[in-house]
Amino acid sequence: ESFNENKVWTESTCLLIRKDIWEEMNENVESYSDRDVLATTLIGETGGDTKDASMVLNVLKNRAKKRGTTPAKEALRKWQFSMWNRHYKKSESIESIVKEYKANKNWRKEHWDYVYSLVDKINTLKDNTTGANMYYAHKKTLPYWADNTNAKMKELGKEWKELAKNHQHTFGTVV
Repeated sequence: ESFNENKVWTESTCLLIRKDIWEEMNENVESYSDRDVLATTLIGETGGDTKDASMVLNVLKNRAKKRGTTPAKEALRKWQFSMWNRHYKKSESIESIVKEYKANKNWRKEHWDYVYSLVDKINTLKDNTTGANMYYAHKKTLPYWADNTNAKMKELGKEWKELAKNHQHTFGTVV
């Protein structure tokens, strides 16, 4: 049947497309999995420090539970995890960022194996952050939401509650 502009297409409509046209249409479609997003987030956010990875993964899991989403969607939430910021600033594809991290020789196969093993057991992972859904790096400037003397936080009647700490990050929540 030839294409008819007036025809109503439904989900049950079967559409046949030539293979070369299909490949051209899908040339720019990104190919990555939630598993890749989470593993890459763990590597990027912890600098490859495997000691920190389970805590960051728990933050993602806690955020997803609180918001009714998935940990991967929380990892990619706009401006939440700095290692993904250039996806929003420079419109770099998620797939290219994942590939770049995987190609980086600073993170050996053992790092990737470890973070993938964490991601694979996310549903049974013990929460070593005591419910934290936020964190910050010690070496960076204290974020306003973790500064209980900040005027904006006082005005909102909110305060930072520290729940866990390690050598690199402080984990907590705003209450």
